[in-house]
Amino acid sequence: MSGKEEQKLGLFDVAALFHSVLFALQKGLAEVMKTETVPVVTQYMMPFLEGVSHNTPFGRVLRYGDVEGTLREFGELLVRSELVKCVEVERTERGFLFKVKGCIFAEHIHGMLNPMDVTCPYGIIAFYLSERCSGMRVKKALSEFTSTDSYTPVEFIEER
Repeated sequence: MSGKEEQKLGLFDVAALFHSVLFALQKGLAEVMKTETVPVVTQYMMPFLEGVSHNTPFGRVLRYGDVEGTLREFGELLVRSELVKCVEVERTERGFLFKVKGCIFAEHIHGMLNPMDVTCPYGIIAFYLSERCSGMRVKKALSEFTSTDSYTPVEFIEER
């Protein structure tokens, strides 16, 4: 076996690359837009997620119905897929706190990238699901990260 055959990317390396790209885009957009949050991510993400949802377990999540139930169903899908150990959806005054615990990528990625001033990809999907189910806008918030977890507030914006 040659050295080239042994040199390949593992699943966690690919996840780190994708997270790096997403985090860099979030920071770049925030800098260009002169805001701490990224208010446009879900708007442009919707058509792509709709496209990958056909005939997949994620597509069934999209048909769930209410926001809280949909977020819980998405969390259960992540657990069944063995991507996370647990997802909790906690009600707050203005929406929900989407808690991802024991993410299989977190220990590798959070330690390597030290994410700050960005939103967890699962949190971004939670924004999308919340907007889609409620018909209301969601404030794009930053996640808090630990070595294995992320906590993303999902808060609805009152339209005036």
